[in-house]
Amino acid sequence: MLVTEPGNRVVIFLGSYRLTCRAAQGDGPSRGWVADWQIAQIGSSAGDLAGSALSATFPDHRSAMAAARVAGMVTLEAMHAEAQRQLESA
Repeated sequence: MLVTEPGNRVVIFLGSYRLTCRAAQGDGPSRGWVADWQIAQIGSSAGDLAGSALSATFPDHRSAMAAARVAGMVTLEAMHAEAQRQLESA
């Protein structure tokens, strides 16, 4: 499930995981866009399971958000598949 929130944040839910992607206009001289993503387990207060700030500066919001979403989804899908595999083998 994809939830677009007001502002520069997108939240994606997969199984018991929540992926939050953010993009913001940088404050450097180029005023390019920067992005990051975090994965947390729904219902857990343990904090983020994974996440990263993307080092590239993007020319626009759409590019920054797309990069964050792709990077986060690759990790999220791998985590979800591993959790499913462990459940099936138990």
